[in-house]
Amino acid sequence: MASHSTPPTSAARFGVRRRGGVSLFAFLATWTARSRARRDLARLDDHMLADIGLDRAAAASEATRRFWQD
Repeated sequence: MASHSTPPTSAARFGVRRRGGVSLFAFLATWTARSRARRDLARLDDHMLADIGLDRAAAASEATRRFWQD
């Protein structure tokens, strides 16, 4: 019986291990986006918060969460 191997994925070529189908790069991109979004949310004034349907307390609660918290 012949054994056929598949070429390595780009993640394997660069030594990035996947866990449950999600790469380290995906985690970092998600964490960076969350951190940036929460920092930006903290900078909005009350008028802008009202435009997106949030009050100051809700925005502060979200903005103080850590980047790894979903």
